[in-house]
Amino acid sequence: MGIGLALVGAAVLVAGYRAWWVEPCLAEEVSERLGRTHLLVGGRMSELSLASTSFDLRYHYLAGGVPDAACDTCRECAVDGVSCANPTQCGWWGCWQSDHLPPGRFVTDFIRRTEAQGAVPMFTWFNWFYVAGRVEGPEEVAALGDGDRVRRYVDDYRRFCRTVAAQATGPVILHLEPDLWAFTRKVDPDPTAIPVALQGAQVRECVGLGADVAGFARCLIRIARAEIPDAVSSRSTATVGHSSGWSSTVDMSSRLSAMLNRAVRARPGPSGLTVSVPPRAPP
Repeated sequence: MGIGLALVGAAVLVAGYRAWWVEPCLAEEVSERLGRTHLLVGGRMSELSLASTSFDLRYHYLAGGVPDAACDTCRECAVDGVSCANPTQCGWWGCWQSDHLPPGRFVTDFIRRTEAQGAVPMFTWFNWFYVAGRVEGPEEVAALGDGDRVRRYVDDYRRFCRTVAAQATGPVILHLEPDLWAFTRKVDPDPTAIPVALQGAQVRECVGLGADVAGFARCLIRIARAEIPDAVSSRSTATVGHSSGWSSTVDMSSRLSAMLNRAVRARPGPSGLTVSVPPRAPP
């Protein structure tokens, strides 16, 4: 099984919100990239639960912000002024383990133990909310104009990609910022109309991609390709079919009215990005 990274959440911006709902099978390309031909079943669970039956996926939510500055050990890292050393432990994913272990050990252990059970590791990457200042909606989108915030966010995202690449021996799914893309669409349906301070952030991978939300999405794909050289992006925004209710003015999870056309309401808000890696040659 070759290493694989699937990023879910941004390709809709790159492709201009194409009509994903007309696709015959939303998951076909993703399943092909993962080397699976059946419905994948999984969830967030302990190792004991994972070992109890043949789950396809094991999931974890990575949220809690990024370091205030570059750091090499958890004892010197801090997020929003909170130390990552024990016993306080900041929210950063890199230090979700004992502070004497190197940053990223939680993620590498999660990948290793999940793969040992024959399952695919899956992460939701949800950190822009914290980097933006713990705000949502238009304020969260407006924070994309802050070059320092964008730089810190991208630096940590790059570090995460490197961590995954160093450990994974099979496919990995990364569900990338599902709410952010929906909020940007709610602010403006045109992703090229929302500025992102990519030049101010001085992110080398973003050069020439456009200083807007579409360019930001492309930049995240480019970083994955750079850090995992065999990574390729999906040709289709429909491969994942994730639809965030934040892009609609109606909360479809709580509205029970029979008059509500959920199919129509779902159309404005797809957010799907897939980046996969073909089989890696054995050492």
